[in-house]
Amino acid sequence: MWVAFSAGTRQAFSELESGSERVIGVVSGGIIDSLLTDAIKDELKLDSSEHARKVQNDFFQPDGAVGAFGAKIMLAYLLGYFTPEAYDDLMKFKYIRNQFAHYSQFNSFDIQHIKDRCEKFKLIDKRIRPPAATVTYMASGKTVPLDSYSTGPDGFYLNVVNYEESLKTPKGRFVATAKLFCAALELYLTPQLPDLARHKPVL
Repeated sequence: MWVAFSAGTRQAFSELESGSERVIGVVSGGIIDSLLTDAIKDELKLDSSEHARKVQNDFFQPDGAVGAFGAKIMLAYLLGYFTPEAYDDLMKFKYIRNQFAHYSQFNSFDIQHIKDRCEKFKLIDKRIRPPAATVTYMASGKTVPLDSYSTGPDGFYLNVVNYEESLKTPKGRFVATAKLFCAALELYLTPQLPDLARHKPVL
């Protein structure tokens, strides 16, 4: 079966793809960071007391135990969310995001050591397919392909518009990797799909 990205994620990625390369690098990292935080919070299954909420809030603060993006990635791996290959990809992704966020001279995916890491993303070479969904606009009657994700007996896949082109450039590989992790975490966090959403590893 295929599932479309949530409206919020579709809008976020639409805005990202028209933004500067620095914006793409930083904001896509923020999207995954947020979804990863939600997944870990769900795993913790805390009681509803005020004290538990305060401890959880402190836990995820920037100076808390898992406030940093990298700490969340490591914890999620230890909780079984990611395969070693997915963990390695996400750590490369985090590195690139941090370069854009913290160093003004890094403003392009074509900078050599950023490009090198983008070329080493592994999951997208195995988990991306042509688009499987379309949307028809009522005003024009025009039908266009849509990014979506699909799951079945052979695993989890991202169905991407212009997927072959997206794998040819560092920027395209970074955005495709961002979409892949967003899709997998969204699916995991979707309560309407309990037979699919609670499968671990997520990727």
